[in-house]
Amino acid sequence: MNQSSADYLKKIAGVISILSVGVSFVLGGLIVYANGFLIKRRKKELGIYMTLGMGRNKISVILVFETFLIGFLALGIGLVLGITVSQFFSTMIAGLFNAKMNAYEFVVSNSAIAKTCLYFGLIFASVILFNYMIVSKVKLIDLLNASKKNEDVKVKNALASIIVFLISAAMLSIAYKTVLNTGLDPYNPAFVLGLLLGILGTLLLFFGLAGFFLHLLQRNRNYYLKNLNLFVLRQVHNKINTNFVSMTVISLMLFVTLLSLFVVINYKSNVDKTAEGMAPFAASMVTGWVEKGAHTPDIEEALKKANFHFEDNETHVFFNAYSSGISVNELMGGYLDENNKTDQSLLRGEINVIRLSDYNHIRALEKGESIALGAHEALIVSNYGNYSNGFGKFMASLKDVKINGESLQVNNEKPVKENIVNAPYWPFFFYIVVPDRLTDGLIVSFRALDIEPRGGTDPINEDKYADLFSHMYDADIPLDGYTKGKAVMVAYGISAFLTFIGLYIGLVFLISSAVILALQQLVEASDSVQRYRILKKIGATDKMINQTIFKQTLIYFIVPFLVAVMHTVVGLRIMNEFFATHDRSIYGSSAGMLAVILILIYAGYFYTTYSGYKSIVRNS
Repeated sequence: MNQSSADYLKKIAGVISILSVGVSFVLGGLIVYANGFLIKRRKKELGIYMTLGMGRNKISVILVFETFLIGFLALGIGLVLGITVSQFFSTMIAGLFNAKMNAYEFVVSNSAIAKTCLYFGLIFASVILFNYMIVSKVKLIDLLNASKKNEDVKVKNALASIIVFLISAAMLSIAYKTVLNTGLDPYNPAFVLGLLLGILGTLLLFFGLAGFFLHLLQRNRNYYLKNLNLFVLRQVHNKINTNFVSMTVISLMLFVTLLSLFVVINYKSNVDKTAEGMAPFAASMVTGWVEKGAHTPDIEEALKKANFHFEDNETHVFFNAYSSGISVNELMGGYLDENNKTDQSLLRGEINVIRLSDYNHIRALEKGESIALGAHEALIVSNYGNYSNGFGKFMASLKDVKINGESLQVNNEKPVKENIVNAPYWPFFFYIVVPDRLTDGLIVSFRALDIEPRGGTDPINEDKYADLFSHMYDADIPLDGYTKGKAVMVAYGISAFLTFIGLYIGLVFLISSAVILALQQLVEASDSVQRYRILKKIGATDKMINQTIFKQTLIYFIVPFLVAVMHTVVGLRIMNEFFATHDRSIYGSSAGMLAVILILIYAGYFYTTYSGYKSIVRNS
């Protein structure tokens, strides 16, 4: 591994470490939040201990020991599951990018385990401190009567709820319009304002949502008074209205989950399209960038100095690429998307010219047929046919091009989508093939070598060429070499990294959101036991009670999810514009499978919560 690869991996490790700290804060908040719910359920128990004469310090010691024991067990089980699942996760990511697992090794990171123990210890230390503060400050009467207290309802006036809901709808509309107009530009104040409006609009939406819909449904007397709908709606109204802040956070977390996962699919699909044919040869070598007019290194001479000789079964082609004097901006700048136009390095890049004879030799390596051009014809060759939505329009409208002072008619009826060297990045994506005579007097842009053994590439050849390129790198020879395997690895490296991050964040946020919803519902079940007893006394059957539990649990789970979906639709439009993707077919089966997995996980938490809720009510 060369120094640049080591630096790249070091940077990726740094990003993952920073991200892990952020995720630790999210999970820490979740654990503290869950602990608050559990302590609330045990306040009466703690009050009885104090009534029997137990001191606050002794109660605190009990809570500390319980928290330590639970944390120790959770940490041990979590480490075992984490190590196991991480291997599966790595295999799954490799499978997404068709990576070979020949060199797979079971790896356990000691530093990752140490950081996990540190973060987990800090989280549970916070929980212990939180519990101590509760016990040290709370009054005995409050502990004994905690189960009788209900949370305050924030909005009781129907008119106020309707006004708040309409304001939230207006704010979200403005936010959507703002971010759609500005696109993904975090440095644009308008974009930041749109995000803030979206967050505030979501908060107000949940603040007034329950009252607004309760008012609407009350006007439909047949539905409102049917069975136990009145009870269900009142229950949902009170819980959403009093937990509107947590519902907002949950909805935004679900939004991040959905957006990150679908963007990952989008990005991966774009990479798949771009990578088609990017490495057609067993190995390629190109000269490094030199100042215009300076001497370009000779690859044949460099190979001789490296004492490298071609075997009898290795076919190869040496060729030159010449500077056309035409920049990308001059030729196709008017057809590039706005996002591409911000890449000044791309716009300044010159388009290279290839001799027809060299191009036919290159095609022969891939057993391609030779092509013929007229004396005044040119051919566009590109491996980036999917580069921006304007590429197709550019190809369709390009009629002629001027090379070395002569105007050539472009044969663009059937543009060739292929690469002439192994290259995973943009400077080698676009060429103009011209008759040999037109390159006389043009400056050599770069020299190149393509190698293709007869019978195809095998691991032995891959290692052989990789060692050659590494030797030249160590000898400071200004040449850049890519084997087929390395080109694919470089192209997919960032994509795989972003995919891992997207899945990581998405799953953490999804599970955290579902756990918070489940905790809130289970605590609400304990608080509402007396209400269900009253329903039973006035004639409600077990089936009717189970239906009310199902309905209110379903509503409580589905409302923040639907709001998140609404945000995601807008977010995907912005991300599609950013990635210059308007082909919805890129989502395909991968998106469908991902959607099924998300729904199954979320539905699993819903059903578990519903079953637990039923059990609490039934056993009471």
